[in-house]
Amino acid sequence: MPSAVPPILVVFDLGALMTGRTREWEMYSRLGTCYLPQVVHEEIEELAGGAAVGSQVEVAREFTRFWPYSGWLLTDAAAAHRLLQPAAGAQVSKQARMVVAVAQCAYALSQERAVELVVFVSDSLRLSQRMQSLEVANLCCINSTVLMQWARSGQRPLLVTKQVQGMIKARAKTQAKASPPATKPSSSMRMSVREQVTQPRSSMGMSVSAPATFNKEEALASRVRFTRQAMKASKLGSALDKEGARDKSGSVYLPSVQRRRSSVSHKKPGFFAWLMNAIYTLVALAGFAMAGGFAWKLVQPASFDKFWKQQVMPVWQQKVVPVFSGQPGQKPHKK
Repeated sequence: MPSAVPPILVVFDLGALMTGRTREWEMYSRLGTCYLPQVVHEEIEELAGGAAVGSQVEVAREFTRFWPYSGWLLTDAAAAHRLLQPAAGAQVSKQARMVVAVAQCAYALSQERAVELVVFVSDSLRLSQRMQSLEVANLCCINSTVLMQWARSGQRPLLVTKQVQGMIKARAKTQAKASPPATKPSSSMRMSVREQVTQPRSSMGMSVSAPATFNKEEALASRVRFTRQAMKASKLGSALDKEGARDKSGSVYLPSVQRRRSSVSHKKPGFFAWLMNAIYTLVALAGFAMAGGFAWKLVQPASFDKFWKQQVMPVWQQKVVPVFSGQPGQKPHKK
């Protein structure tokens, strides 16, 4: 995919590497594949194996303990460039030779890994400017402070981000140029396609005749004939449906659809249903009577009391009370 971020290779010089410790080196490993030039590795081993004491010696010894399980890679790649050569006739020291070798190693990796971004880490401003002047599309330089911020925050530095975007755009242009343009079919191809279209074959292997040219008048006359035949068949079918027969001899057969009439059978209610209806009716009447009596009691209490004493109480004492007392037809004796 053109938008995929290219893999990152991190190359260290001696000064940038000696500013960290095991914790920082492990964080650097998460940014990409870490490479150590051969000359830098030899210098660290020499420092760690010497009898001298100091901070650089302690860091070198700690790195030798970190190296076996670090997952970092050792490289002796080298590529010459006119801007990466020591001054002619000048006396070159061991430090200067190591700087040139490290710069040539980073440049060689950028040439060998064209689809990967090589991030060269160096605290030497002069060396970083010399590397940037090469104007290699997949090579950029940062110092150890920027590298540490990148490792802690996880956010790529601005210089690295610009370099990644430039590589993505260059890759997209290359792929666009490499893709072949859409070619138009030749005349022979168009003829063969036309012949295949005008002479189709069915799935059973039988040839199908080529479609005739469209004639507006013939199509109109055919439509009129079909409409007349359909109307005649419809009239004939409706007449036969009334007589209970169908005629299938016509040129157009329009079958009539018989509608089914749903018959609903009404069943007479049983005795239980009649009894329940009667009970519901009596309960409703009793409820209405009680509601009416309660309203009468509230509106005209004197008239209600007179009616109750003259009409209801005698009936209650003669018929209802003996039934509940267990002696039907007898009034309860007063003590």
